[in-house]
Amino acid sequence: MKQLSTLGRRRQAQRRKLFWTVTRLLLGLALLAFFAIAGYESGRSENAHLLERQAQELSEADVTKLELMEQLATVEDRAARLESQLQSLRLDYAANVPPADFKPLLTLLQARVRAGVDRERLAFVIEQAGRERNCLAAVETRRLPMRTPVTTVLDNAVVFADRRITVSGEGRPARDADGQPLDWFDPGGPVTLRFLTITGELSRAAGRLPLVHSVILDDREWHFQATASREPGYVEITGQSCAYP
Repeated sequence: MKQLSTLGRRRQAQRRKLFWTVTRLLLGLALLAFFAIAGYESGRSENAHLLERQAQELSEADVTKLELMEQLATVEDRAARLESQLQSLRLDYAANVPPADFKPLLTLLQARVRAGVDRERLAFVIEQAGRERNCLAAVETRRLPMRTPVTTVLDNAVVFADRRITVSGEGRPARDADGQPLDWFDPGGPVTLRFLTITGELSRAAGRLPLVHSVILDDREWHFQATASREPGYVEITGQSCAYP
């Protein structure tokens, strides 16, 4: 009986041990399942949050892209308008600003207008400029003594057109080998010629020889050409009378 009682207690202890072993195993499995499920749910929630954030970022990127495209379209439209305005300015400049080789002529025209010459007369003269001149065959030539700051010449004027046009002139003095000024002008330097009509109109021609100049007197136009004379101190001036206009 005693042996049976001991055997029963042993079996009972083994059953308890097995029970607790199985219980601990089940608890462990339950815990593992709990943590697995919790991790899965946490990961799924995090993934869902990540996907939501990515979707939001993509939406914001689409909005930004759309705004940039609108800005680009605005800039391109503005650039096109500016290019059109620039082309219009170029055409306007080309139509209203004369070429550089016309500038001396415009300067001369402005000087004549400021001097009181009638604009219609100037326009008529320009219109007639391309026509063949009707000039006298005979020419008048005078030898003009040029005045300088150191010269003692008093009478340095010559006349044309029956003494109705007076021409005078001056230049800078020529110099010797030592640099000392001589008593005549330097034919290679700048000179100034003055043309005075009997009506009181004064005009000038300045620069280096040879020089050309025109003077209008009544119904005639006198064309003058000035060149350096072979004799020191003098300028050869030739005048020819032509019909005007």
